[in-house]
Amino acid sequence: NICNIYTSYSDQTLPLCNQGCGGSYKIIRTWILYDECSQATTSYTQLIKVMDQNGPEFKIADQILVVNGANCMATGPLAKPYDLSDDCTETDLIEWRVNLPLGASLQGDYPDFIITGLTVGQHILQYVVSDCCGNETIKEASITVNDSQPTAYCQPLTVMWDPAKPKITEFWAKDFNIGSTDICTPAIDLIYIYDGVLPLADSMRW
Repeated sequence: NICNIYTSYSDQTLPLCNQGCGGSYKIIRTWILYDECSQATTSYTQLIKVMDQNGPEFKIADQILVVNGANCMATGPLAKPYDLSDDCTETDLIEWRVNLPLGASLQGDYPDFIITGLTVGQHILQYVVSDCCGNETIKEASITVNDSQPTAYCQPLTVMWDPAKPKITEFWAKDFNIGSTDICTPAIDLIYIYDGVLPLADSMRW
């Protein structure tokens, strides 16, 4: 007893994710079915989702910092992801965060962070970049922290010759020191040598 079935529909389009996700949306489609024989009308609601499921693309560079703080630690600007792009999210709406190695912390406001608490050596950071639909892309980058050069403080030496003794004296490089310092090495453990002398030596005779 079914004859001459007619159908029509109307759509209502709504955002699927947050604002700025122009490529992701949902359609609420309302179908109307009409049976000309029985003159009965039936409606049905269909939900259609058009969703971005790909994470953003980006690049991140490795960094090199030099120890510049107390306790042999490094502090410096944190590298930012660059060349950000996404299939559906506007570039200025792409966000990122970073998972830090143990002991490190961030200061400042997004996205201009300062990273602190890095010891000498190589550290791996994990950058997580997300679009407005929550899709994420993860990449790793390294920060290598190098020890800084020690600061040398030297003094001139005056030698008095005794004619009664052989005219040979020995000068130790450490004898010229008057308070040299290094951020990572205690003063008592600093090693003093003559620069430009081959082979390297910590004392010379004249």
